[in-house]
Amino acid sequence: MTHWLERRWSRVAGLAAAIVFVASGSWGVSRPLKYSSVPFPTPAWNAEAETRSPPERQVAKKPRTTVLCEQGVLQGQTAVVQTAVVHAAGTQTVVAQAAVTQATEAAAEGGNRPVVANDEPVFINDEEFSRNFERKAILLAKGGQCLSSRDMKKQLERRQVTLELPPPRTAVLSPEEVYRLVVPSTLLIGSLQQTRTQPPRFHYVSNATAWVLAADGVIVTNYHVFDTTELECFAVMTLQGDVYPVTEVLAADRRADVAIARITAKDLTPIPLGKSAAVGAWVGALTHPGSAHFMFTQGYVTRYQQIGSRKNERPEKWMSISADYAIGSSGGPILDRYGNVVGMASMTEPVEFDTDETADVGSTLQMVLKLTVPQMEIRRLIVAP
Repeated sequence: MTHWLERRWSRVAGLAAAIVFVASGSWGVSRPLKYSSVPFPTPAWNAEAETRSPPERQVAKKPRTTVLCEQGVLQGQTAVVQTAVVHAAGTQTVVAQAAVTQATEAAAEGGNRPVVANDEPVFINDEEFSRNFERKAILLAKGGQCLSSRDMKKQLERRQVTLELPPPRTAVLSPEEVYRLVVPSTLLIGSLQQTRTQPPRFHYVSNATAWVLAADGVIVTNYHVFDTTELECFAVMTLQGDVYPVTEVLAADRRADVAIARITAKDLTPIPLGKSAAVGAWVGALTHPGSAHFMFTQGYVTRYQQIGSRKNERPEKWMSISADYAIGSSGGPILDRYGNVVGMASMTEPVEFDTDETADVGSTLQMVLKLTVPQMEIRRLIVAP
């Protein structure tokens, strides 16, 4: 839900500020990352947001620990952010079952370039696909094919895995070609929670995003996606409707928010890891925000950030981007113009301005920073054979 930044002024001050904003073409718009049934407030100009000094703003605090309310959203409730910094994982429903023409690859000078068919768009039916995922995933869980939560907790302690990675793509692609090339390799990852009743039952409780790293069933998502409660198991689903159980965690890093896992699928099309994207470089994000699954957004790398740590702990490293994502996007691939992964969606961080308690303010949110895992943090978990 979008809210205009609001502030009550005197008539003279309001008129002066309006003239300044019209001249500069600047609008104070904020975009909170939660579902809300509150109607749009009346638009109002705001000069305070532009003139306050940085120390007076309420900036997101550390540590980054809170996950958006996945289960609440799944039950049709409003998601509530518990702290200023939130993980992007969670929400309900999955994606629609629909066929998509897979991009094939043809040899081209300088790299592999996909041959993109000029076909009609695929319309995704979220509700239908959600039911399909739940039905198939429950059958896998009842058959004991999914990794148990107890074994998952132990395997999350693994720090490295030996893998042979595909070489990066080198042919420059259009945004349409990037999407068509990587959508078959982007997955929805969902969790099922087991009841303590006899016989036990399974309920679909949350979802996030994952992507294929190696053809023999190796996938990547965020660490916090797997850092869940007891009696949960995980499965993934492709856009084509194929569902596979998560059977093993190969390597993980909590501070980097990376987990590499294995599913039972074979002969998948991996997305190569690319080189680091420069600040200002184009990027695309393919994720499942809210109930809008397999959504492709575009933006740019805005900066790289390092956060200090306690003694003997490695500092956190993040790549900020302007491409949009939200709850349900955790683990989604951030792509360069060649169709390589240069980052992975992880968290959002709101930036707010300070205000006194008596002010008539509809929202103090000014912008939302998108923090992603840079590709070098994913590579740290991988050892070449």
